[in-house]
Amino acid sequence: MIEWGVSSEQNPESLFGTGLVEEDLVDGNWNIQCTATKTHLIDFSHFFVLNHSKLSPNWKMSEEAINYALKAGYKYNSLFKSEALLEKIFGTRDKEEAMKKFIDDELPLLETKYKDIGKVGLVKPSYSWSWFLETDDGLISKMSFEKDFDWFKAIQFVDSSLPAIE
Repeated sequence: MIEWGVSSEQNPESLFGTGLVEEDLVDGNWNIQCTATKTHLIDFSHFFVLNHSKLSPNWKMSEEAINYALKAGYKYNSLFKSEALLEKIFGTRDKEEAMKKFIDDELPLLETKYKDIGKVGLVKPSYSWSWFLETDDGLISKMSFEKDFDWFKAIQFVDSSLPAIE
């Protein structure tokens, strides 16, 4: 899943450039279920696709949505521990400078934007598994919230957005 940029982690390790491989992340904070023998996934209903994925753009979250998720769950998501992320999001590798920008300029806006679904900074919104699920703006994710959602059309679209089986 990590190789394809797909995650159901509350804090996607691949964003932090840890160099960890999938086998190292088995004990992470994932929201998936498997058979008792741990040979097959049986539920993967809470997932999101990061923008570095090899999947079709129809699946991918935008950079803005990923940044919002990182910021909204900033305490849990270890946002200020990665110099690379600090530079990418705040334009500086300096933790104190990035924190000041965040607290002064962005935290109040995030608290206002997400006040109805949870407390910014915590591990997750009040009723959802992950800030990444809450901010997912990928086309396929958005489709599922449409008023006139058509399962048949959705399945056709999803199928056309998946890579061929090798």
